[in-house]
Amino acid sequence: MTSRAGQLSSLLTTTPLHGFRNLIINGNFDIWQRGDTFIDPGAWSYTADRWRVAYDGSPVGLAVSRHDFALGQTDVPGEPRHFLRWQMAGNSGATFMVLAQPVEGVRTLAGQVVTVTFYARAAAPMIINFGLTQFFGTGGSPSADVLTLLGSAELTTEWTRVSAADVLPSMTGKSLGTNGNDALVLNIFSTPNEAFTIDIAHVSLVPGDATAELDPFASRHIGQEIALCQRYYQRADWPHFTARSLSTTFGTDVPVPFPVIMRATPTVTLWSPITLAAGKARDYEGSADVDAVVASTNPAGFYAAVAPAAAVGNRLGFIYEASAEL
Repeated sequence: MTSRAGQLSSLLTTTPLHGFRNLIINGNFDIWQRGDTFIDPGAWSYTADRWRVAYDGSPVGLAVSRHDFALGQTDVPGEPRHFLRWQMAGNSGATFMVLAQPVEGVRTLAGQVVTVTFYARAAAPMIINFGLTQFFGTGGSPSADVLTLLGSAELTTEWTRVSAADVLPSMTGKSLGTNGNDALVLNIFSTPNEAFTIDIAHVSLVPGDATAELDPFASRHIGQEIALCQRYYQRADWPHFTARSLSTTFGTDVPVPFPVIMRATPTVTLWSPITLAAGKARDYEGSADVDAVVASTNPAGFYAAVAPAAAVGNRLGFIYEASAEL
């Protein structure tokens, strides 16, 4: 008969509970709410959910895109569906080129042993570095960033397991910013001024020294992963309809609850579903866009104020995105 301790151990290693060991969200690159291809993304902009590119200089041919694994491949464990491709044709005057994910809260794993593990390959042999930055936020007088370099990896054209462990510095004597955006940031550094193509998959950040584990990555249910992503960013690409217009004089307030309570009050943008014009809703029977603004917002939802339709009874609709990213 299995003991209670044994049952608990089994739950934590063989069920979705085990997935919460991994502090990286979307480490299998399954969620791409903003799109699956990003050409010349802006510095510090998000691509795949929770993953952003940061750089300086003047990159040429910079792109981030989603790609598929072949069914049954064995180079990367866990049968992941997707990997992220990060590439650049060249750059000038740059000092850094980074793929990063901020993990909410700089207190995360402070003073503890941590392990980062991922799989990577490159179009040509090259060396990358990776580490964790303790970012104390903005506003007020926060402490300066603290970078812990975990290691480097020599990539080849074959998938390579990259893993390293280290102790993160403690928070003793540090000060947080006042804007509530402090974070522990995973950074993967590429060559800032040279051309590269790097594929990355199956990324994990776990407490303790897991370098000897074959696969410290632990999958979550896809519904859990989407909800975790939506805490920071969510996009509704289907129309949110109001009730039919009751007046051609007065506008309509439309309440929109978020499917997940967000990290903070988000920035919300509205578009017409037909023309994709920003700050607009669609009067479907009138075949025209009308003005739409966000009247009020909180982490649980927002109100949209939509201008009157051309005729009583016309339908009004809009799509939105909401961002509370770190």
